[in-house]
Amino acid sequence: MKITITLFLAFAFKRNVRAQLLCGNNDFCSAWQVTTVGGECSLRINICDDGDETTDSSCEPSSFRCSHAARDPENAPVCLAECVPNCGGKECGEDGCGGFCGTCGSGMGCSMYSCVMGVASGSCTEPLNLGNGDIVPVINASERVTITSFGDTAQSIHFDTPSCNTLTSSPEVVFTFEVAGGKHYGYDIRVTGYDTVLQLIKGTCESKGLPDEHPEDHIINCNDDGTPPGDMGSRITGKIDEGIYFLMVDGYSTTDSGQFELSATFVNNCIPLCDGNFCGPDGCGGSCGSCAENEECHVSYNRCFPMNCQPQCKDRECGEDGCGGSCGACSHGFFCLGASIAPDRVTGSIPMSSCEVFKICDHMNPVCEGCGNSQICASDCQCYDSLDNLGDLVIVIEHMLEETFLQDVMIPESSCSLMEGCVKKPGLRRLLRFTSSVLNQGKADISFPEPKERPDLFDYGPCHQHYHFKKFAEYTLFQSDGKKVALHGGKYAYCMEDTARHFDGVNVACDKKYDCGFQGIQKGWLDRYGWSLDCSWIDVTDLEAGDYVLKVQVNPGRVFPEISFDNNAVQIHVTIPKVSGLVSHPLKLLTSRLNATDMHDADNPNALQGAPFGSPVESSAFPHELTGALIACILSFLILLTIK
Repeated sequence: MKITITLFLAFAFKRNVRAQLLCGNNDFCSAWQVTTVGGECSLRINICDDGDETTDSSCEPSSFRCSHAARDPENAPVCLAECVPNCGGKECGEDGCGGFCGTCGSGMGCSMYSCVMGVASGSCTEPLNLGNGDIVPVINASERVTITSFGDTAQSIHFDTPSCNTLTSSPEVVFTFEVAGGKHYGYDIRVTGYDTVLQLIKGTCESKGLPDEHPEDHIINCNDDGTPPGDMGSRITGKIDEGIYFLMVDGYSTTDSGQFELSATFVNNCIPLCDGNFCGPDGCGGSCGSCAENEECHVSYNRCFPMNCQPQCKDRECGEDGCGGSCGACSHGFFCLGASIAPDRVTGSIPMSSCEVFKICDHMNPVCEGCGNSQICASDCQCYDSLDNLGDLVIVIEHMLEETFLQDVMIPESSCSLMEGCVKKPGLRRLLRFTSSVLNQGKADISFPEPKERPDLFDYGPCHQHYHFKKFAEYTLFQSDGKKVALHGGKYAYCMEDTARHFDGVNVACDKKYDCGFQGIQKGWLDRYGWSLDCSWIDVTDLEAGDYVLKVQVNPGRVFPEISFDNNAVQIHVTIPKVSGLVSHPLKLLTSRLNATDMHDADNPNALQGAPFGSPVESSAFPHELTGALIACILSFLILLTIK
C-alpha cells in the first residue's frame, strides 16, 4: 500500500504527570501524534491506512481527512466480503456486492439492469395522475380536497434523486396534478409505507441539480422524515399557486422501496399546521388525522391513544405511561432506564423502567480505573491498549457547500423542533438549512450500547418517538471574520445510522448495520442529516443579511474516543442575502471554503487522546501537576513522507 501524508514532527522533554498532555495546541497531542505509555507524544504515521492492499491512501494535511483510490478500478473489490461484483451484461443496477455496475445518462433510468428511456409508468416522462385516475386532476376546490394515491416503487425505475437526499439511488414513482388559474392553496402531503423521501416540483419533472441551480426545475419542497406521519414516512407542507406540479416518492437509501400510500390535502388560502399533531384541528377547519377504531384523540397531545386509556405503570417507575403521560420523573443525577413504552421487539412485552445512577464521565477530563501500566485512558473513561484502531468522524464539507439554503417555515406550537429547542419561538421563522454528512473514516465502527443499557447517553424524543444520541453535533454561526459568534445554533442529538457507504474496499462492509434502534456508524460509511430534517438548521430570523461563517462540529464533547479530534469541525463561508417577502421555497445560498489555516479555531483544540497510567488515572486538569521538568516544545516543522 502507498500512503502519502504530511506530518507535524514535534520534540518534547518528558514530564511526569498523570494527564493527557504533550506538544500540540493546548498541550494535547495533535492529530499526527498519539499519547503512548509514559505520557509522550509519539509520531503517528498511519492515520489513513485502511489496511487494504488494493488501494492507495492519502491524508489531506490541513483537514486530516482521508481518501482512498483503487489501484485497479475496474477489478477492485467494492466492499467487505468474499464478493466478486457481478456485472456481466449489466449496464446499471446493483452489482451484488453493495456497489453499482454503472449509471444511466440524462433522461434515462435503470430497469432490469439496462438503461432505458425514462418512459416507464410512474417516471418523469410518463407520470401517474394524482389519485391514480385516468386524467390529470385539476385542483379547483372552493374549500379543501384530499386526494389519496397508491403505488409501489419496487416496480419502478431509478432516474432521478430528490434534492434533500442526493445520495439515494432507489427507484421512484412520480405523480402529477394541476392547480387552476387564479387559485392559491395550502398543502399537506404525506407518504407512508417504508423509509421514504418526498419532493414537490413545479413546471419540469426532473430535478437534476439542487434548488435554483436550474430555474426550469423549480423545487418547491422536499422532506425525508416527517412527524406525522412518523415511522420514517415523509410530509411536506406549504403553499402553491396555479401551475403544473410533480410529486416524487423516493426511498431514503438504495434498499428502500416498496408499496406506499400518498395523501395530498389542499386547502383554499390556508396552510394546514400539523407538525407534531397526528390528530386534532389543523388550523384550517379540518383535521390533522383520524384515529383508528377503538382509539381517540388526546386533546392535550393531539395523538391517538386507546379509548378509556389506562396508564401502564406497573413495574414502570419513570418514562411513558402509554396514555400520553408519565409514570414518574427521576430526581437529579438519576436516569430513566426504559423511558420508551414501545413493546420489546423480541418478546412483545412492555419494558420495565427504573431510575438508575450511572457513573458520569468527564469526557474533557477523563478519569479511568483499573488501567494497566501499558494502557491509555481515553475520553470515554475507558482503558485502551492503543488509540490507533478506533473510529474517526469527519464532516463531508462538499455536502455542506452544495446543500445550504434559506427558507421561511411556519413553526406551530406543537412542532417537534420547538419542543427540542431548535427554534427560539413558534411562528414564521427564517432558517439557515444545511446538510451534515458525518463520515466514519477510521479503522473501526463507532457504536454505542442501547438506550435501555445507557440512558445517560441518550435523549428520548416523545415527539419523534425514538432515541437520539445526546449532543452529537454543534452548530455555530460566526461573523465574517470567523471569530466573533453571531449565533449559537446549539448542540443537537442525532439518531446515528448507516446512510450510505462512502469508501470502497475489502475492509468496508457491504450492507447497512446500524439504525435508530441500534445506533452507530460503520467504518467507511456515513450518516447523512439532510437539510430538510428537523433541526438541521440555525434560526436566523433576527439576523441581518451579510457574510458569515458556518461551523459544524461533530462529537464536540468528546463523548466517545476517536483516532483524532482535530478533524471534527468544518467551516464554510455563507452569504445570507437581503430578501424582501416570504422565502417559501428553499433558496440556495452562495457558499465557499475557508482557507486551510482557518479550519481550526481556538474552541476546537487538538486531539485529546489519552493518558497512560495505572489505576486510577488522574487526567488533564489545569494547571497540571508536575513532578519533573517542564515541557519544552523545541521544534515543529513539516515534512512530506512517502511510504511504499
